Order: sequence, then C-alpha cells, then structure tokens
Amino acid sequence: MIKLMSFFKRKPGMSVEAFQEYWRTKHAAVVVKLPGIQRYVQSHTLLSGYRKGEPVYDGVAEVWVEDPQVLRAQVDTPEYAAVRADEPNFIDLSTMGSIITQEHTIKDERVPPNAVKNMEFVTHRADLSIEAFQQHWREVHGPLGAAIPVVRRYVQSHTRLSAF
Repeated sequence: MIKLMSFFKRKPGMSVEAFQEYWRTKHAAVVVKLPGIQRYVQSHTLLSGYRKGEPVYDGVAEVWVEDPQVLRAQVDTPEYAAVRADEPNFIDLSTMGSIITQEHTIKDERVPPNAVKNMEFVTHRADLSIEAFQQHWREVHGPLGAAIPVVRRYVQSHTRLSAF
C-alpha cells in the first residue's frame, strides 16, 4: 500500500472556515469517487494554528492506493478530471505539492477521540544518501519520538525511492 500526500494553501481571499467547509464537503465528495482509493484522510490546520500568523499549509490530503499503477490509471479517468477541475475552487494551485510515500508505523497505540495530529515535513541532510537518511529516521529517530509519553501513534511517511 502506498500513500499520496498533497499539501496546499487555500485560494487567496477565502476564509479558513470557508476553505475547510468546502474541502470537507464538496471536494471530499468528488475525491472519494476516484477508482482504486482504499482510504482518504484530510488533515485541516487547527483554527488555533492561525493565531500567530499563516501556517505553511492549510491542509494535507492523504490518499491510499494499492500501488503506483492505480495512481497512473486514475489520470485518464473522468473522476480525476473532476477532482482537478474542482481544486481551483478552494486551493491556491501555486502552493500545491505532493509526494508518494511508503508508511512506517513506529508506534501504534489507541488514540483518544480528542487527539491532535501533528505533521512535519523533513528533508535529508545533503551529506546523507536518501537511503541512509530514511534508515536513520526510521531506526534512530523513530524510537526517540515514540518514547515521548504523550505520543500515542507515530507514523513516518517516507518518500518512495522511485520518486528520486
């Protein structure tokens, strides 16, 4: 199973509340029609996250599929065309990026219903190969993060090596 992660800002002039409502309802209804989707998760920036200014992204979308072939096959479908046609209604397309990832679950405890999800984007040091970075992140940093008492679930989403 692989995961496509897309991250973006709302279109200029759109309130955070309107962005979140549109994405949660209208756009979600379009995305879930894509063929081959196993799971779809939206992660919205908390409103409190805007108190000190604009965050890097207003949200991250996660789409799980069996393999990259499913993503390639979606490109020529009317469902994919509908998703792309709807994005300008709420996304500033100039801010949008995506990565294809492989998940590594480091810690998997029960998560309370009121839990907050923290997402961070990291890049490797220039002196490390991608393979060495991912191994260190998973085997050294992962256990350190998982040992933090308040962390219930810790999943690393590594960019697939084929993307490089």
